[in-house]
Amino acid sequence: MKAARDYSSQPQKSMLTRNQIFIGIGAALLSLSILLWMGFQQIAVADAVCNGLLCKTLHTTTNDFVHGKFYATGLRKMGDGEVQLLPVGLSKPWQATTSLPAPRAELALVSYNNILYAIGGYDGSQYHTTIYSATTSTVGDITSSWALANNLPAPRAGAAAVIATNPGPILYVIGGGANGNASNTIYYKKIAANGALNGAWSTATLPVDTVYSGAVVRGANLYVIGGGASGSTAIYRIPILDSNGSLGTAVSDMALPESLSAMGAQVWLDPAHDFLYITGGQDYAEASADVYYTSFNADGSLHDNGDPDWLNSSLTNAFTAHGTIQYNGALYVVGGKEGIESRDAITKVLTALIDLDGSLHDWGPQVGKWIVTEPLPVERYFHGSAANSGGELFIAGGYDKNGVPQTGVYHGSTTGAASTYAPNGTYIGEPFDIGANKHMTALKWNAAVEDTSNNKMALALYYRTANDLASLDNTGWTLAGLSAQSANGFTNTLTFASRLDQRYLQYQAVFTTTYINKSPRLNAVELLFEQDPTPTPTRTNTPTATATGLPTNTPTATATGLPTNTPTATATNLPTNTPTATATNLPTNTPTAVPSVLPSATPCTAKPEREVQVSPSNNANLFVRAVPLAWQGDPCKQRSVILIKYDSKTGVKVLKKTNVTDNSFTTPKLTKGRTYVWKVRSCNAQGCGKWSPWRTFKIAKKAQ
Repeated sequence: MKAARDYSSQPQKSMLTRNQIFIGIGAALLSLSILLWMGFQQIAVADAVCNGLLCKTLHTTTNDFVHGKFYATGLRKMGDGEVQLLPVGLSKPWQATTSLPAPRAELALVSYNNILYAIGGYDGSQYHTTIYSATTSTVGDITSSWALANNLPAPRAGAAAVIATNPGPILYVIGGGANGNASNTIYYKKIAANGALNGAWSTATLPVDTVYSGAVVRGANLYVIGGGASGSTAIYRIPILDSNGSLGTAVSDMALPESLSAMGAQVWLDPAHDFLYITGGQDYAEASADVYYTSFNADGSLHDNGDPDWLNSSLTNAFTAHGTIQYNGALYVVGGKEGIESRDAITKVLTALIDLDGSLHDWGPQVGKWIVTEPLPVERYFHGSAANSGGELFIAGGYDKNGVPQTGVYHGSTTGAASTYAPNGTYIGEPFDIGANKHMTALKWNAAVEDTSNNKMALALYYRTANDLASLDNTGWTLAGLSAQSANGFTNTLTFASRLDQRYLQYQAVFTTTYINKSPRLNAVELLFEQDPTPTPTRTNTPTATATGLPTNTPTATATGLPTNTPTATATNLPTNTPTATATNLPTNTPTAVPSVLPSATPCTAKPEREVQVSPSNNANLFVRAVPLAWQGDPCKQRSVILIKYDSKTGVKVLKKTNVTDNSFTTPKLTKGRTYVWKVRSCNAQGCGKWSPWRTFKIAKKAQ
């Protein structure tokens, strides 16, 4: 491989058109317990459109959806913005975009708030301090030319760079070197709200010099991994002490299984456990085809899984000097050099989907765990790689196949139609905040689910409500309904039986598909609510202030013309092409606006249908002993029954619960190293539906 220029110590790696139906939704959006990993920031009162006392607020654009939490889901832009299952691989070929101002290889590339930062690098003769920045659209290309944002205090190539966001945002540039000398210095500074890098750089030091290392941030810790001209097994964990990004003393964490340099390092914030992934890399002699991964302990240290201490998978071949990106539960390995001797620069791009237990999803014997997706237009290695917040991937600079540094920047997308989608995933929207003294009346969502027969595709919407964000985070999810079948989009409506006097509503969409090339789409979510009338002031000392001459039965201080006891406060017949339409004369009793599977005022006359299990996935290997079980929840259910056994359906019964009113249940702590099977069915006054199929999961020996 090209000049690992005798750096003398250790680590970094440079790295639809759909019917525009405005949906009036008055429900609190609820989630399955396995996905309660989301922490909320204070949010502003949502923009609302009101007509008198009747109001609505809406999520429908990519800018609305991008602030939510995604697992195996992503953005799409057929209309103004949608959420779909995550494409596994790119949804369209890579395209050349705005080039760097000058050639750079062995640079680092990071993204924050849709701004790219290209840091340091080598142009073939000189090492550089420059940091160039460029702005990208959420679901699109670079929208501005690259400009000089700042300079490092000293030239650096082969440095690692990461951005910490809690606290933060803080940019860290770790190690690297120039003229054959590696460095142990970490430079860091705050990123301003507008993306500027203002003020002086602060510094910290590592115990060793490092170049071509990996680096990740998880929680309040910075991790520096491997590196050096000959590779290293060392991993240093460095606490982030305050909002200025100050660093504490580096602590040696669990070592890598082999000496590695120029590897990929990414962290995935899993719903149950966070995981660190190390892909490929090389030691002094040869490149690696291994993928090592592990979770984190409560104190931030890496989790020792026993023998072996790291969990292990593999790439399709040995890779080094490649780019690695993690986005919403998918790993991308981009370019680099391929083969044990790492002689050949490549255009190859691989994608793997991460399952909830941290393992890489197996697509079967014909495909395996890595899907080969759209290749780069040209060979690249020791390039920078990053993803923006909307799932747009970028690679910048790097060496071409002849070892010459380049200016080229390429853009790939995960936001369009795809040939392969994740089989299931979830999206949790940013909470609606309607303010105080408001009353939620209805929840609507527009979804496109092409084939709902025999559970082939589904989009279930859940909600939860509360009067403060802390309580919202700890509230369980309630099923709003299953989306009706529609190729382009159908507005599903849940009208609350009584008004919900809550400030916040959050929704969760659970997507499933049995088609490899089709995904449900969430097009829009709308919350309808009422506000209280403004009281009319009265003067008790003036007779004329009384209602003389005015009929005493005329409630002029209330929503005159808008009776609160009629269903006209919802928006089921809202014109699809008129965003300014308000909810003044929109009856909610139109039966076509509500799919038959949704809860309604009509009593259920049959047993619930067979339940569909949501999580954990079948044959999952879990690192938690208290296992969250979840299922879709038939709209006609009153309670659910779950049964858990050891090993197989003929095994010894572990527990049976017969009156579970939620659509999820967390088990007591189960035995480490044991295999379990479980099934569920739901019941109502008409009886109990059929049992779901048995699903299997195993509790890892090192589960917590």
